[in-house]
Amino acid sequence: MLRPLFPEVARIYAVQGADIILNSTNWVASREPRPDEEKVTIAVCIVQSNMNGVFIAAADRIGIEREQPFLGNSVITGPRGTPLAGPASRDQEEIIVADCNLSDARRAKNRSRLNHTITDRRTDIYDILLGYDALPFPW
Repeated sequence: MLRPLFPEVARIYAVQGADIILNSTNWVASREPRPDEEKVTIAVCIVQSNMNGVFIAAADRIGIEREQPFLGNSVITGPRGTPLAGPASRDQEEIIVADCNLSDARRAKNRSRLNHTITDRRTDIYDILLGYDALPFPW
């Protein structure tokens, strides 16, 4: 589980063998709401799923607390970035559901004989910047 969906956290989980990432989050609206800001949170999940070959289930809260509105828009995305469920409402509680076959995530990481989202990483170039010891791909 992670909050929020920072790129390096999703990548670390994927490298460590995660097939699904559960993101319990608090996406907040801007002080001056923009009509497109809800789309950005969904796009983040789509991109992270695609880049890391994982399912992402992002559950956001709704409503207002201490004058801070929350975006809602919970979403589930597939390992190739396809939206599978959602976005949920910003205004009312809603449950979204999607079938997630975890073996699809493992297959998605291996795009082709010459394209693998995890093993093609050049950790020899940037390993020191990661802040952790990169583990070899587990399968």
